[in-house]
Amino acid sequence: MASIANMDMNMNNYKGIVYCRLSKLPDVSRGILSLDSQEFAIKNFMDARRISVFSVTKHVGSAYNTPQEELKQLLRSCRNKILIVYEPNRLSRNIENFNKIWKICRERRHTIAIVSQSRVFNPNNDVDYSDLLGLIRQAQKESSDMGARISRTAQYKKRREPAWGKMRTETGEIIDNFHEKRIAKLIMLLSTAGSLVSDIQKLIAEVGNVEGQEPFEIVEYQKGKPDIEIKTLPYGMSLKNIENTFKLYGVRKRRSRWTTKDIHSILASGQLFMEEDSIDDLCGDFEEISTDSNDENMSDFVNVVEMTEKPLEWITIWYDPSIGLPPNIKLPQGMELPSFPTTLYIPK
Repeated sequence: MASIANMDMNMNNYKGIVYCRLSKLPDVSRGILSLDSQEFAIKNFMDARRISVFSVTKHVGSAYNTPQEELKQLLRSCRNKILIVYEPNRLSRNIENFNKIWKICRERRHTIAIVSQSRVFNPNNDVDYSDLLGLIRQAQKESSDMGARISRTAQYKKRREPAWGKMRTETGEIIDNFHEKRIAKLIMLLSTAGSLVSDIQKLIAEVGNVEGQEPFEIVEYQKGKPDIEIKTLPYGMSLKNIENTFKLYGVRKRRSRWTTKDIHSILASGQLFMEEDSIDDLCGDFEEISTDSNDENMSDFVNVVEMTEKPLEWITIWYDPSIGLPPNIKLPQGMELPSFPTTLYIPK
């Protein structure tokens, strides 16, 4: 097929492959042509030149990271057609992939029409290849630059994003995030044997979406007898069960879904020392606190349990006054809870 320079000539002997592509669903505010608007513009272009339609292909997906196999297969299945796209970046944003499309068009004697350029590119013409390659190279650079900007923005937001349970105000102040603290309490209740089912139901309703779902409950089945509804958790739920519960009731982790790793990190977030730390190290922590603290502030902290010659086993938990203690934790007599979030060391 000869190269066609004048796009205003009568081309009624040709049939066109209409190819419309979006990387994702259109955002009207950004002025992006939708699939339908691309097709409309291409068909107006074809009607003015009396090009008939051979096929219409609409694709939603990246032309930077994906191979566009559907388009390639279509081009291999026929001969002597005009592949028509609205803009060069609708054809491809990847030089390697464009070269594969160009090679198929040369082998199958197709030409490529770019509506915005008012030009047909002939794969047997070196000048046409060089010109269209330059347009695709520009499209690839635009995608690469955009990806870098998105990555920088995401990293900046991540660095500014407060830890779980906190939030940033419009003035930049870090304050407690009540909603996330309620989710943390829900995780604690679900993972602890003896938690009240009614408390769990209440929290799920606050932080999730219970519409259309059966209420959270634990039911024991006894053969030959009616099912018995249990009012407290008979066991602490596994991380996977908690994850599935959150999926069922639409409890979200900011902009994403919870994973077992996320849930584990919330449960473990209060540990300030590893299990291999000795009791001597633990006592040193308390001694440092008592040395550096004013006597009048000590009532807000923990009344240290006097050590005996016999080594004690300790429970380590993260305590937040807005969440409270797990239901299975009992304080030693005379021990007072602090008025601020901190790690508690409680003898078993």
